[in-house]
Amino acid sequence: PEKPEVVEKGEKPVVQPVAINIPSNVIEVIKSIQGTLESIIYNQEWSEVKRIPVRDLVTYLNTLSDGSNIYAIVMDGIITQRLIDAASSRNVKLIIGARISKISYKPESITLLTFEDLL
Repeated sequence: PEKPEVVEKGEKPVVQPVAINIPSNVIEVIKSIQGTLESIIYNQEWSEVKRIPVRDLVTYLNTLSDGSNIYAIVMDGIITQRLIDAASSRNVKLIIGARISKISYKPESITLLTFEDLL
């Protein structure tokens, strides 16, 4: 009889990157906000929740309750560690920005994309 295949303990399963479908209307918004320093917050259904200046984004995220229904942030600005920390505490899953600064820690639950990745 054939021996069963033994999987060594400690081997991690290969995790496939999650495919994120970004609606075409959101791609159009990305094109339209370039140069505006504006950020747009979306819920799970890709409905616009709020538009605020990028400079107020972290402050706004920090004022929200934990159960806030924010799925994605599209922003004409630089994705910073401070923003990632604030977003992860509010269970944001996706941040799309003009650029990404040097990041020391990124939670696995958040995907970061730049405009260049999408346009």
